[in-house]
Amino acid sequence: KTSNLDLSYVAQMPDVTTNRDWAPEAPNPWAQTGTLDDELLARDDVKRAIEKHEDVQLTVPITNVDRTVTARIAGAIAKAHGNKGWKGSLHMIFEGCAGQSFGFCCLDGLDLEVRGDANDYVGKSMHGGRIRIRPVDEIGFDPLDSVIVGNTCLYGAT
Repeated sequence: KTSNLDLSYVAQMPDVTTNRDWAPEAPNPWAQTGTLDDELLARDDVKRAIEKHEDVQLTVPITNVDRTVTARIAGAIAKAHGNKGWKGSLHMIFEGCAGQSFGFCCLDGLDLEVRGDANDYVGKSMHGGRIRIRPVDEIGFDPLDSVIVGNTCLYGAT
């Protein structure tokens, strides 16, 4: 069955001098110029909490284009203090609809609350901390009859 197959092209080295662009480079309309994590990490109270093990509570709006919110914050904490070395806390209340992978890599000291709903992969790779998703108080219908988080929550959480 395979006697007529020619797979010699697989073993050939490609010509790396040829321009292989399929289309002229254009700006990416989906590129993020700044993320919600960047905005939060730029706040003096958040910086101080991470550096000096302080406790901070804040409330911020969130939209479904805000993806992997708190991933960079968790990374900054882990970089500064290791996985278990931070003794501060950030209680962050997000109002609105959280995008994909909200609370990614959540760690001890992060207390995250969404007042609204969230897309897929909430708590992905979570290994500490706390995440709560709850509907807004004035929702107008019985939240027990509706889904307020997307699929595949806590994927890879330990």
